[in-house]
Amino acid sequence: MKKTIYTSILVFITMVGCAQNPYLDYKHAIKAGNLTSYEFTSKSIRPSFSQANRAISETRNLTILNPIVGIQILTKTKNSHEFELQNFRINETKTETFNFIDSLGISILGGVKTTNSKIAAQYKYVFNFLKQKEKRVIPSIGFGITPNLNFSKNTPLMSSSFPVNETQYGFIVTTEPRLTIYNAKKCFFEFALPLSLYKLNIVRDKLLNPAIPQNQQITTTLDSQIIPQNYYFKFSVGIKI
Repeated sequence: MKKTIYTSILVFITMVGCAQNPYLDYKHAIKAGNLTSYEFTSKSIRPSFSQANRAISETRNLTILNPIVGIQILTKTKNSHEFELQNFRINETKTETFNFIDSLGISILGGVKTTNSKIAAQYKYVFNFLKQKEKRVIPSIGFGITPNLNFSKNTPLMSSSFPVNETQYGFIVTTEPRLTIYNAKKCFFEFALPLSLYKLNIVRDKLLNPAIPQNQQITTTLDSQIIPQNYYFKFSVGIKI
């Protein structure tokens, strides 16, 4: 009886092993794609750096084209570890406001030069389904964390104003329902709808005004949200290596 049971278990394990989805029979892959996003951010600010004067700043940001690259590492259970660079940007913007007076010519009223740099990277663990069937279309779900860092330097063009440096850092916890279509043995396409579960953002502003004491030049704001108003759509193309 025991021999029969052991034999049955061995046959079952052998059948399962043979039934592994051949499209998941690889170890590494590189991916490239696009992340479309809509993000809403609300934060409390102090324009005058005084406790008596506060305001709320709200930002709605729609990004249609945002290239992403990543690497995928499959585990022995045919799930995967994934590392993705989602944002890397360095840019400079100069804004000027002019007052047109015919008798005096053009005189500048104000303006600011802004230098901004941002980086965001993600790690996630992905659970694949239908691993025991020879299916080209495989649903999956991933859970990840996305640390991010954003530095902004604002230099006014008028001597009556003072520079402001802003540093933002934090992370977003996400879940990612996904559908992967294997077109060939070496290529696949991914369609995903990442959902934000939790967001933590810390903003540090420094007003470089020598008339203000050092300990009053810096303000720090912490913003924590459960299920923030962030919406994403991601499309990627992967190549097995």
